[in-house]
Amino acid sequence: MQSFPTLDEITAPNGEFVLPEMLARTKDGRPYWLKVELFRVVDEDGVVRLVGVERDVTATREAAETLLEAMRHSEALAQELSTEKAVLTGVISSIPHLTYWKDSAGRYHGHNEAFLAMRAVPSDTTLLGRTELELGFTDELSAILLDVEEQVLRSGQAVVDRQITVARPDGATRTVLMSVLPQPDATGQVGGLIGVGADVTRVSELERQLNQANRLEAIGQLAAGIAHEINTPIQFVSDNTRFVEQSLTQLLNLAALANRSRADPAGGPAAAELTRALAEVDVDFLVAEIPAALSESLEGLERVAQIVRAMKDFSHPGQGRSAIDLNRAIESTVQVARNEWKYCAELDLHLGPDVALVPCYEGEFKQVVLNLIVNAAHAIEARPRDGGGLGLIRITTTRFADRVEMSVEDDGTGMDPATQQRIFDPFFTTKEVGKGTGQGLSMAYASIVQKHSGALRVESTLGAGTTFTVVLPTTTAAEPVIP
Repeated sequence: MQSFPTLDEITAPNGEFVLPEMLARTKDGRPYWLKVELFRVVDEDGVVRLVGVERDVTATREAAETLLEAMRHSEALAQELSTEKAVLTGVISSIPHLTYWKDSAGRYHGHNEAFLAMRAVPSDTTLLGRTELELGFTDELSAILLDVEEQVLRSGQAVVDRQITVARPDGATRTVLMSVLPQPDATGQVGGLIGVGADVTRVSELERQLNQANRLEAIGQLAAGIAHEINTPIQFVSDNTRFVEQSLTQLLNLAALANRSRADPAGGPAAAELTRALAEVDVDFLVAEIPAALSESLEGLERVAQIVRAMKDFSHPGQGRSAIDLNRAIESTVQVARNEWKYCAELDLHLGPDVALVPCYEGEFKQVVLNLIVNAAHAIEARPRDGGGLGLIRITTTRFADRVEMSVEDDGTGMDPATQQRIFDPFFTTKEVGKGTGQGLSMAYASIVQKHSGALRVESTLGAGTTFTVVLPTTTAAEPVIP
C-alpha cells in the first residue's frame, strides 16, 4: 500500500519526499513505472511552494528484476550442479572400474576408490595435485601409466584396451584392461588425460580355461587322424618284432645244434641234424635282415615318440605370456595336424634359424597355427586338380628388428575380395555344413590383434591360393602393429 507525505513533512525546513514507485499509464494506455520526488521551495517573498519531479524508471526496474531473476537462476543452477557433482562423485567412487583423470602435466585431478584399491592404497588417501613421481610410493602400475600416458600425450591418440598384468604390493597378481584417452583443451591440444581400467583377472582365467578346452576339443577332432598316425609305425614295428622273434628262434636252434654236434663224433646224428637245419634256414638272409628290421622298428618307435611329444606340446597351455620357441611350437602343431594335410598336400617348413624366443601366449598361438593349417588343407581339397596330385602348404618364419612374421601359404581355392572382407567375422564360413563353424579365424584375429598387439593379414587370389601372415611384436610393451 502506497504512503504519502504529510503537510508537516513537506513544509518542514529542507522538506523532501520520494513517493513509492507506482505503475502508471501513458495517454495511449502503455504501462510504465513512475517515480515521483517532491521538494519544498521558498521564494523571495517567503511563499512556500511544492515542486514535483517525475521519472520513468521502467528500464531501471526491469533491469533490477532481470538481475534478481538471474541471481535466483544462478543460485538454482549452482545448487543443481552441486547435487549433480555429488551424484557423479558417488557414482565414480562406487563403480568397480579403475578411474582417474589428470592434466597435461600429469598431475592428478581426480580418482575413485577402485583405483586406490588396485594399488593397495588406503581409501582415504588423496593423490590430487601430485604426479606419479610425487606420490611417495611406487608400484608396477606407476611405470605402466607413465609409459602409456607419454604415448597418448605424444601422439594425441587414445590407447584402448591395453592388457597389462600388475603384481600388487600384497602379492596378488591382477590382469587389467587399461584405456587412456586424451582430453582436448579450448585450443584443440591435449589438455588432460582420462584413464579407465577394468579388472579382468577372472575373465582372463575363464578365457584361459576356454582356450584350453578349445585345444583339447581340437585334439579330440584330430584324434582319429592321430590314432592312424600312431597305428602305422606301430604296425610295422609289430611286424618287424615278430619277424625278429621268428628269426632269432631259428638262429638259436641252429646254435644249440651246433653246440651238440661238437660233442658228437664225425658223422654222428647231431651233425647230420645240423646239416639238415642249415639247409632249411637261410642264414645269410637272416643275418642281413634282422639288423634292418631292428633299425626300422627304432625309426617307428621314434615316430610314435615324436607324435606323443607333439601332442603334449600342443595341449600344454603355457604360463601366460612368456618367451617361447616359436619354431618348435609350429613344428609340434604341424605334427599334430599331419593327418589333416598329408593326403591332400605337401607341407614345407622354412623356419628362420634366428627367430629364437618370442613373447606370446603359447597355447593360443598353437591354436592359431592349427586353424590356419586346417583351413589351408580344406582349401586345397576343395580345388580340383588336373591329374590329381598334391597341393602345397608352405610355412615360413622371419625375424625383423621389432617383430616376427609367420606366413601360411597354400595353393587352394583362394578367395574373392568380398569374402576376404568377412573372413574374420564370427560364425562366417565358406565351408559346407558340419565342416566349419566360422569361429577359427575370428578367434585367431582376437588372439593375435587384441591380446598380442600384433596383426593378422590375408592376401588371396580366387583360384590361385591364399597367404595368411601373423605378425607378433618382439616386446610386450610394443604398440599395436598396424596391418
